[in-house]
Amino acid sequence: RGEASAFIEVNPTPEIYLSANSVEVCKGAEATVTALATVADATWLWSDGSTSSTFSYTPTEDYVAKVRASYRGCSSEKALNVKVLPAPSLEVAGNTSLCVGGVLNLKASGAASYTWRDSKEALCGQKSELVVSDPVSTSYKLLGVNEYGCQDSMIIPIAVDESFTIEISGPAVACDGDTVRLSVKSDACDSFVWED
Repeated sequence: RGEASAFIEVNPTPEIYLSANSVEVCKGAEATVTALATVADATWLWSDGSTSSTFSYTPTEDYVAKVRASYRGCSSEKALNVKVLPAPSLEVAGNTSLCVGGVLNLKASGAASYTWRDSKEALCGQKSELVVSDPVSTSYKLLGVNEYGCQDSMIIPIAVDESFTIEISGPAVACDGDTVRLSVKSDACDSFVWED
């Protein structure tokens, strides 16, 4: 009769803890989540092939990332749900080509709140409409934030035409009491103010 003995090493299965089991991120922004394991020497493998305990990803649509923690042949998995929130789609209407002394009037849409700044980053307004008399800035920056807190920005260049011609046409002679009709056109301006 013989006896034999064997040594069996029982390795722990690493349990995974994520800094967040689900995240919401604005489209175009980066989502970052850190994973921890109950076994300090566990190795990591994410579904995108990365092997760090920190996962960073810039999704364009809803995404499920899976992570595996392994230690000496024992492993466990966990899923991370990434929800992508839509970014605002900014649009600006208005005339960006002005004459000297003209009035800039821009109207923004596509967001819930707006911030206007000039080329020197000075605050110009926080409404959807921007009105500036005789603007000196060569551009304006618009920042829009939607109801999800996601933001987008755009720069609107402004051209002020300092050299232009104005032509006035109409009768040169009129009798007292007559109604005279004059018309005006310019190669640069599309709005005019008459002065008596």
